[in-house]
Amino acid sequence: MMVKDIQNLGIAPKKVWAKAPNPKDKLHALTNKNGKGSVDWGYHVAPTIPVKKKDGATVDMVIDPSLFDTPVTIEGAEKGTSLIFTRQR
Repeated sequence: MMVKDIQNLGIAPKKVWAKAPNPKDKLHALTNKNGKGSVDWGYHVAPTIPVKKKDGATVDMVIDPSLFDTPVTIEGAEKGTSLIFTRQR
């Protein structure tokens, strides 16, 4: 749903995925967004958008309001949640 909203703005988003190494396990993500301090999922997907920095370089930013108040880099998302994300190519 968020991807379609982003596409409607004329932006071409990609996605990042996080999944547990063992399909029987749950992901455990640290977050202050739900009042519990963490959330558990079977898997998690979030859109990314390319953002041009002041130096002209482009970086993919994760848009994930379930975990963050602002867009974050993929590395920042991993550090802030304890999840490891796989990038869409």
